[in-house]
Amino acid sequence: MTDVSDAWLLERFVRNGSEDAFATLVERHIALVHSVAVRHTSDPHHAKDITQAVFIILARKAGKLGRKTVLPGWLYYTTRLTAANWQRAEARRTRREQEAFMQSTTEEPITDSLWQELRPQLDQAMAGLGTDERDALVLRFFQNQSIAEVGQSLGVAENTAQKRVGRALEKMRRFFASRGVDSTSAGIAKALSACSVQCVPVGLAKLVCSGALAKGATASASTLTLIKGALKIMAWTKVKTAIVAGAVVLFAAGTTTVALKEYAAHRAQQANPVEYNFQHTPMTLTAEQLRMALAGQWKLVGAKSIKTGKFVALDPHNQFFKTFTLTNWATTNYDSNSNLVNSAGGPYTVSGDVSTETIETATGSKRQFLGAHVPYRVRVIGKDYYQMGMGPAPAIEQQWHRVDE
Repeated sequence: MTDVSDAWLLERFVRNGSEDAFATLVERHIALVHSVAVRHTSDPHHAKDITQAVFIILARKAGKLGRKTVLPGWLYYTTRLTAANWQRAEARRTRREQEAFMQSTTEEPITDSLWQELRPQLDQAMAGLGTDERDALVLRFFQNQSIAEVGQSLGVAENTAQKRVGRALEKMRRFFASRGVDSTSAGIAKALSACSVQCVPVGLAKLVCSGALAKGATASASTLTLIKGALKIMAWTKVKTAIVAGAVVLFAAGTTTVALKEYAAHRAQQANPVEYNFQHTPMTLTAEQLRMALAGQWKLVGAKSIKTGKFVALDPHNQFFKTFTLTNWATTNYDSNSNLVNSAGGPYTVSGDVSTETIETATGSKRQFLGAHVPYRVRVIGKDYYQMGMGPAPAIEQQWHRVDE
């Protein structure tokens, strides 16, 4: 059955309950699903649970998928939702002390430096694409289809498929550039094609297939919890999409709605990477792990303007640096107005996700802050460090990028 379409296999499974057809779909797409799960969990056991949950959901919802559904894109989306639900539940239930985006032990080490920078934020970048663009990118690079095959799968002309892939790559390039990852669209495409999908553990396909065909009757309690949570999220996503669509219609007629305001607020939050990452990334590190993650030199790449309240990326030639050891911190910056280098530093303490910096030494304009204790909420995600002011300086929101590697 290797030469037949996904749609034909799905129809055969729905109409006749063909286990062979479903097994072919599992074999064809399990590497995609498992790789997304691994990126989200960094844990082979949980990645297997998520993979099994996704295919059980497919078995349950196969009859409701439209004819125009691009199955790889749908599986990618469903896996991301299921994995995100697992992350939230895991953070609430155990607050397990694990570093986000740690390399899975089931994967061979990847030496490509660009992929190491893309990997921690890849699925966040993919989430910002439209469905058509995401489907095109999944088919082209996650499944290594030719442009002609992508067009055929999407039901569009080859040049239209090429344009969708190009737009998606350019959006990805801009997303990563705003987070300090300097690459071309071609470089991102090459990294995705080579590294986005890894080998599946032996025996997983058989396990997943048997569990899915039983519609979850033999699944573990943890897998059933994943399925229930993912189905709720998928149902809410449909409702939210309908609300937004209705709000747009009302807006066109000159009517403002609560749903439209909420949608606009959500889009506005995404414009600020500091706020976005604090909202979407739970703090899971111990104080010692956080100190280890902070240790090194960082360069300021973006900050919220106190005057306008908007987050702006800084000139790449700016000279504002921050250095952490396990016990102390220091900043230096060049002031072009006074032609002086200002600096400040001292010890810092960590409690939960709050780093409190004590200013014991200072030069230039920073002398006025001598003796102050300045608390920040912090997140370290990949090569980026985010801090949000507390206490007397709540408006301070900054993004730093590691420069000591």
